[in-house]
Amino acid sequence: MAPLKAFLLLISTHLCCTYASDVDPSKCVLILPTVDRFAGTSFDFLLYARNSNGENVQHADSGQKFTVALVHEDGEEYPQTVEYPSAVAHYITANLTKAGQYVMALEWDGTAIPANGTQLLVNPDEVSEQTSFAFGEGLAGGPAGEALSFSIQAVDKYGNEHLSGNPGFEVTVVGSQDAHLVSKGDNGHGQTLVEVEAIEAGEYSFEVKTSTDKLLAISPITIDFTEGTAQPAPESNGSVDPEQTTIISPRLTNETAGNLGAVYFEARNAAGEFLPLTHADGHFEASVVLPSGELESKQIYATASGYQFFTYRYNVTGTYILLLNWQGTAISANGTELNVYPSEPSADMSYPFGEDLDGGLAHVPMEFGVQAVDKFGNYILEGDPKFNIHISNPSKLQYFNVTSNQEGQTLVQFMANEANTFQVTVKTQDHVPFASGPFDLVVEDPNSQENSSPTPEPESEPESAPVPETEPEPEPESEPESAPVPETEPEPEPESEPESAPVPETEPEPEPESGLEPDTEEVSGPEQDSHEGDGPPVAPPSPPVVIEETPGQPEEASSPASEADSESGTSSNSGLSKTAVVLIVIGASAAVVVIVIIVLVRNRRRRNSL
Repeated sequence: MAPLKAFLLLISTHLCCTYASDVDPSKCVLILPTVDRFAGTSFDFLLYARNSNGENVQHADSGQKFTVALVHEDGEEYPQTVEYPSAVAHYITANLTKAGQYVMALEWDGTAIPANGTQLLVNPDEVSEQTSFAFGEGLAGGPAGEALSFSIQAVDKYGNEHLSGNPGFEVTVVGSQDAHLVSKGDNGHGQTLVEVEAIEAGEYSFEVKTSTDKLLAISPITIDFTEGTAQPAPESNGSVDPEQTTIISPRLTNETAGNLGAVYFEARNAAGEFLPLTHADGHFEASVVLPSGELESKQIYATASGYQFFTYRYNVTGTYILLLNWQGTAISANGTELNVYPSEPSADMSYPFGEDLDGGLAHVPMEFGVQAVDKFGNYILEGDPKFNIHISNPSKLQYFNVTSNQEGQTLVQFMANEANTFQVTVKTQDHVPFASGPFDLVVEDPNSQENSSPTPEPESEPESAPVPETEPEPEPESEPESAPVPETEPEPEPESEPESAPVPETEPEPEPESGLEPDTEEVSGPEQDSHEGDGPPVAPPSPPVVIEETPGQPEEASSPASEADSESGTSSNSGLSKTAVVLIVIGASAAVVVIVIIVLVRNRRRRNSL
């Protein structure tokens, strides 16, 4: 048997695949599950060599093969090793630690294939607390009473700076109430912008943590606030003119949910000159109309340089209206709108959607989407969330396309070549997997569904089939009781035979027409009741009655049969199928009809002779 199996395997290989010399580079195919990857994370893709007919080609030891290289945007080239996990599949595993855009150089035996030039994006890995750093003029210090600013840059463990997204660093003051955080917000380019201020001169420390509560290696950041260099607050040059007074705030038109922001009042006189204010000069009033329509009052703070301000932090997206007054009179900036937009997509809140998540069919296009939602539950309705989507068994897919509708959703379109359960993993741009975990997409064979579709009908048939089968079961048990009846029947039958000569012999007609019913008619009440209760099945009559009526003559032949049937019990009944019983009844009825005709003819002849 072993040589035979080897021979069949050899024949099947020759039938299914051609050899490497038949490869047409223009027909070779690249299967790449997704074009977005992360630094330091291995990813796989497949290459198939095909002939001019588009059929897979078996690789041979002829020296011909694929060559693969990934070229970084800075020009550096990374050759890749091509493996052969099967006779036709060429397997490549890449692991790139440098983030950026790559171009895939793909050739078969020196000739470029159609997928040559495919672009591949490698994103930075997750934010590292060890390599992220702070920069900005405010780190060098400044006068007390003035806000100093600096930024924190998100960097992964390979040294790749995050150039997009919101890292969400948290900044807190360590051990002092004389310094405070004026504002903090992400700029959407991998940086968090921070403004801090101290009321009194001195060194103040600020602690920085990642969004996952990991303390940065640069923490604490120490800033020296000095005395005497801040602009003194001069005496007021006239009174505040509400119409000339304005506000200063860097992110009123584009604030991010969860960020800490500040609005500064810049008081001016009638001539438009800046008026430094102290609390003794009075203060501004501020309140905010929330998107829900509720009114929120704000507390006013003052700086040593003569500015007054209030802070805000809102987690719900929408438009907030600022109501700003100077001692009861609205200033020119009254009614300014503060627009709050969603923060970055959250792995805990974002989710997949679509009807095809419930399953589909092979060779039929399928699709699903992933909705971006931030950590506060705000739906992201603009832009590309840049989710990283990976699907298992990519070799069983005809295509797998990932796009964005630029409305906060990632759309996936694919089609499977065969039935399979595919596992889908979704991660955020920062390489954070969804909290809900991977999910399965079940693809079934359409042929198996067609074959299984009629199954409900046969299932209903067996349910009705056992009903008549169970009804005859109790009847054979009652047959032994009716067995003695046929023994008494032969006695009156000879009396009816002489009566068959005259015309009254037409009376036996109902007996044969009803087939096996004569027994039940002759038996008294209990037998009739049992017959009516048993229902229409023909099985209740005992075989001896049939044997008696069919020949219609010998009593002796019927009595042994009835005795044999009474001894065998239900065995004789079980031996006769329903079809046999029906045929016997029909035959008996036909015989009776013939006998009746013969009797009528004889009677007519006698009458004519008379």
